[in-house]
Amino acid sequence: MIKFSIKTIIFSTIVFLLVLCSGKLFLNKSNVQSFRSEQYKMLKGDFDIGFFGSSHVFCSYDPRVFENELQLSAYNYGVAAQNLHTTLAIAKQEIKKRNLKLGIVDIFWETLREPPFSNRISSFQLQSIDYMDFSFEKIQLFNKIFGRDSLLNIFPTLRDHALWKDRVFQSNYYLKTDIDYYKGFKPPLYFNNNVWKNLVNDKKIENKSNEIDSKYQLSLGEKQIIDDIIETFKKANVPLLFVSAPTHKKYINNKDFNYQDLIKVYLKQKGANFLDLNDYWDSLSLHLFDFKDDTHLNTNGALKVSQHLATYIKKNYNISTNSSIDLSKNRYALLENPKKNGAVLYKKIENPKINKQTGVEKLILYKDLYGRLEILLAGDSLKDISIEVAYDVATNKKRQLGKDIQRKIKKDRFSVKEKLENLKNEGLYSGYNYKGSEFKVVIVDCPFSEVRNLSIAIGDKAPKEIVVSKKYLKLK
Repeated sequence: MIKFSIKTIIFSTIVFLLVLCSGKLFLNKSNVQSFRSEQYKMLKGDFDIGFFGSSHVFCSYDPRVFENELQLSAYNYGVAAQNLHTTLAIAKQEIKKRNLKLGIVDIFWETLREPPFSNRISSFQLQSIDYMDFSFEKIQLFNKIFGRDSLLNIFPTLRDHALWKDRVFQSNYYLKTDIDYYKGFKPPLYFNNNVWKNLVNDKKIENKSNEIDSKYQLSLGEKQIIDDIIETFKKANVPLLFVSAPTHKKYINNKDFNYQDLIKVYLKQKGANFLDLNDYWDSLSLHLFDFKDDTHLNTNGALKVSQHLATYIKKNYNISTNSSIDLSKNRYALLENPKKNGAVLYKKIENPKINKQTGVEKLILYKDLYGRLEILLAGDSLKDISIEVAYDVATNKKRQLGKDIQRKIKKDRFSVKEKLENLKNEGLYSGYNYKGSEFKVVIVDCPFSEVRNLSIAIGDKAPKEIVVSKKYLKLK
């Protein structure tokens, strides 16, 4: 009987370990969360600042700005539709794992919802839970959201058993060049009018008047999750700042307004710091072109918000700088000082015709952390810019590339064209600016450590003038 019990325990342990360890193999690798998880693992050492919350977070707070302006390492943990109960569990894990010096938690009424959630909101939490370390905290969170009867579904191997065959042969996530990814931060690079129309133009805003309505109140459960987050950071002796990313002011309805006020009042009662960035619309010079849709910023909106938040942190928090930060992949450090911070290529554009047509005065090129070339075009006043980037691809390497890249290769030469539209004539929009330098960004697929016969041509209506021609370029 004792031998049988021992064998049963050993067998059960082996099965448990197999199910636990195989979970990551059966996750959806074509999902951005799988990509983010792999990239996260590659980042070694501590993070000074952690940004936590929903998609408002990953579209609003750019770690590059905080690294360059504060000399503090940062990571953006934002995940679509993440509820504050999930945020709390993630924060508990990461405070210890990455030795955080400052926690920033984005809060608004949708993140305050109490379990049980709708099926849609519950499924979104899996995008966070599946990538957490296995722990009692993770089990508690899963039980709270899905219930005790569903606990075995905490293991992707069991939950998605019907998809095993598909998952074995699935392709990895492809990071598109219109996504501005950096350490968890992932907004769209530019304003897209078609996306805006599809996501926003059909919305009808009711109760638009910004008046306090007593029918809206924070529930005991909503107050409790806020208290739990405050207590978690307090116990860990880590400063905490609550923030709210800006939404487009035209689409702030009465419910949004009331909940923001309730949150503000309650956090003040608790003695917690709160920065509602909706209050700074005018001083941030926010514009339609700073948004993806009514509730999410694009890269330029995030740049404005991140600069404002970095200044706030500098004034209100005394955090020792981090001398080990590598700025060679940091767009804003390279714009400020390309030579000092290790640009792969820095070139002044001295062609007066190009200067007049496009306003481009200098070009900065580097390879980002994710196998892509990034080209920065800077000048005092940029106009419409057309650009073409091309380089040779050896025939024997072409088959190893993804289909999206292969489609841009003809006769062993990769080539891509882009039109960067000047939107500054539209109202108060001032274009992309960083510390007085106006710039535009072009991201190009380049899964190589070196390129041959690189050419970059620019112009206004067509990329006619070659401004960079390199037979060989080693990419750092």
